[in-house]
Order: sequence, then C-alpha cells, then structure tokens
Amino acid sequence: MPAPGPAPERGEPSPMGGKPSLNIPMPGTMPAPHDWREPAMRVPSVKKLADRIESLKNSGDLSEQEKLNILRLRLEMAQEASKRNVPAFSRTELAEAHQELELAPVTADKNLQAERQQLLKDILTARIANSKTLGVSDVDSLRDQLAKLKSTK
Repeated sequence: MPAPGPAPERGEPSPMGGKPSLNIPMPGTMPAPHDWREPAMRVPSVKKLADRIESLKNSGDLSEQEKLNILRLRLEMAQEASKRNVPAFSRTELAEAHQELELAPVTADKNLQAERQQLLKDILTARIANSKTLGVSDVDSLRDQLAKLKSTK
C-alpha cells in the first residue's frame, strides 16, 4: 500500500474531485446573506407589512390609488426594516419602490399626481437616510432629484 501523499493545498484539485475551500468567516463576523429578505421577514412587524402587501397585490386588477397605497406600504416596510437593524433589505426595497414609481404611467387625476409626487419625495428622503445609515456616500443624484421635486410644485 503506497503512503498517502501530502494533503492538497487550498485551491488545488482533490482526489475526490472539486476544489477544497475554506468558507470560514473572519473571527467575530458573520457572512452576509445573499438575500436580505429572509432576515427581514423574521421581524414580526416587517413580516406583517409584507403579508399585507401580498394580499393587496393578489386581490386582482389594481387601480392607480391601490398601486400607490402598495408603494406607500413598501416605504413603511422599508423604514420599519431599517429601524429593526435590517438596512440592507430597506435599501433594496426602497430602490425597487422608487423604480416602480418612476416607471408607472402618469395619471391625469390631479389628486393622484400630487400623492405620487409626495410619495416620490418620501421615498427619496428615505433612500438618502438609508444611505447614511449604511455609509454610502454617493447620494448626490438622489439629492438632486429631491431638490428638483421640491422646486417644482
């Protein structure tokens, strides 16, 4: 029986196939999850808002007012997640809500337009605050958008 050779170095092919890897986090740290939705849904208040949003989305054909209400709830859910120490989930949720609101067709109803403008201001303000929480310094475009919205009434 031949003597076993030296153990394969990290990254070298092993006799069993594949490459061994050490997937050990640094001491005192935890690896970041790929999807922040799971940790956010462990928070009861965030989960409750998410369930409410899902039930509204599944209720059928939505009016413009109902779509704005859903986006308002998403803003509220993102703010709650940020308060409950899941700011990365908040960041993605706010970005998605912002994009959805910007891509939605503009309605002729003046009241809905005003509500939409206010919601957009609120989302931008929340995104700027969330960026500060996460230490993201590149918020100039968000500030410019917010200033432009505030200047046009």
